[in-house]
Amino acid sequence: LDINLNRRVVKVQGHTRLAATIFERSSTQEFRVTPPGPELSESEWRAFLEMVAKLDSEYIVCTGSLPRGVPTDFYARVAAVAKERDAKVILDTSGRALFEALNEGVYLVKPNQRELEHLVGRKASSPKEQEEIAQQIVAEGKAEIVALTLGAEGALVVWKDGVKRLPSPDVEVKSAVGAGDSFVGGLTYGLADGRSI
Repeated sequence: LDINLNRRVVKVQGHTRLAATIFERSSTQEFRVTPPGPELSESEWRAFLEMVAKLDSEYIVCTGSLPRGVPTDFYARVAAVAKERDAKVILDTSGRALFEALNEGVYLVKPNQRELEHLVGRKASSPKEQEEIAQQIVAEGKAEIVALTLGAEGALVVWKDGVKRLPSPDVEVKSAVGAGDSFVGGLTYGLADGRSI
């Protein structure tokens, strides 16, 4: 696969945040320290949106929480720009940003179970409930594909013509940090390489 990562810099006044994860050996618990990042001005986030509109990319990955000062419909705006250019948005976020982007519609959304439950306002504990909610998102045109990550239980992938459960590999867990990002990266790489969902 010939990967061409389009890199552009949008300068902002504030400093990039520095997050940390603390692993407590005695309890094997992880504690994540994620301070707020800089607050972006309207001109800064609009400059980023304008830059996205100029990218020549098949896939645009929108991931993470939005910086302070950025409107909650920012990922929805990115999705609208992507549609105009026939680019596919892969979305991995939560809360209001997730809700608003799905109202615009995206190619693929990757929630975890907690994010999915928060989105629809009900539990998705059983495999049947998970499948029904994911199928509803696809049927309503909010996403063409739902890739629900379930930690040790693997993942559920739902699209118009199919449902697939993927087992989680049997590995010694050292940390959960970056697990969702790794899933999105691998999935996007496979799709960009021409593999079927």
